[in-house]
Amino acid sequence: MTLQEQAEKIITDLKLVELLSVFGETHVVGSIAFGTTTKPDIDIQVYAAGHYENISSDIISKLSEIGLTDIKERRLKKSKKYLITGKLQSEDLVWDIDITLTQPDARYIRDSYHFYLDYFPKMTDEKREKIIKFKNEFADNKVTGDNSAFYIYIGVLDKDIKSTEAMKEYLKTL
Repeated sequence: MTLQEQAEKIITDLKLVELLSVFGETHVVGSIAFGTTTKPDIDIQVYAAGHYENISSDIISKLSEIGLTDIKERRLKKSKKYLITGKLQSEDLVWDIDITLTQPDARYIRDSYHFYLDYFPKMTDEKREKIIKFKNEFADNKVTGDNSAFYIYIGVLDKDIKSTEAMKEYLKTL
């Protein structure tokens, strides 16, 4: 089973979307949504109303009930999102599960689902393969840090970058 298939199975078996939907409109985002999974990581975004701190303890409790461990929470100051992270042992892998609480926003830094809606229509099998290749090649990019995958999507889907050298040059400009 591929990482993509394993992630989809975890989401389905644990009913993650249904579980989180009681807190707001819920979407699987990131590499799982795009079909470009390269590491055991699941990103889910919840459009949650009000103060995130008020619902975070309920979410943490539910995640704990379904087997997540090492659950942490924090406010992301730059984006004003609220992040709840946890670990899930599934077969031979430990999965990172990231739940982001946010509001709908046209700025991608705040709204990964908005990014998905805008960019998924540009995805082709060829571009998906390029994104996976570049994500593997630039996984530890020191220039873009945690945002390297985001810029790889932009590079392939917006700028039609096809070569490793062109992607390397693009990432240097950030």
